[in-house]
Amino acid sequence: MTGAASYGDALFELCAAEQIDRAVLGELDALEQAFAGEPRWLSLLGDPALPRGERLGLLAQALDGRVHAYLYRVCALLTERGLLARFRDCAAEYRRRYEEAHRIREAEAVSAIPLTAGQLERLQRRLAASTGWEIRLHNRVDPALLGGVRLEVSGRLLEGSVRGRLDELRKKLGEDG
Repeated sequence: MTGAASYGDALFELCAAEQIDRAVLGELDALEQAFAGEPRWLSLLGDPALPRGERLGLLAQALDGRVHAYLYRVCALLTERGLLARFRDCAAEYRRRYEEAHRIREAEAVSAIPLTAGQLERLQRRLAASTGWEIRLHNRVDPALLGGVRLEVSGRLLEGSVRGRLDELRKKLGEDG
């Protein structure tokens, strides 16, 4: 791991050791959204034409005392080293470490029609019971599916759609589609 992601890793280590990782994750998410909503801010703080002291002063005005000191210091280091534009990498690594430490997995249920809240809840409970992880389940509609649900959990595809089962049957029968 190199660059901005290593700062996210180090930030997580500090925060986890002090058991403030959840609070800092919330601040990190809010800051990431703020940067995404105002990309010119990142450009300004990364502009080498602006003296380093001025860039750090602007950062201090915006963040010092408003986010945890560890998060502020990481942003200052990224600014000093010209890496603040890669803040998203830092946040992604922190989030990855947080989810791993807290046994959380993102999952997506792809269906031909929207799943009801009850269906999503039942599916989420089943996945959590079978994996031993907390599952954050999202539904995406794909009208190309004939029926059933295609699940993706942490990059692993669990095929339960009718189309997937038909494709498997075709392969078994030796047809090529």
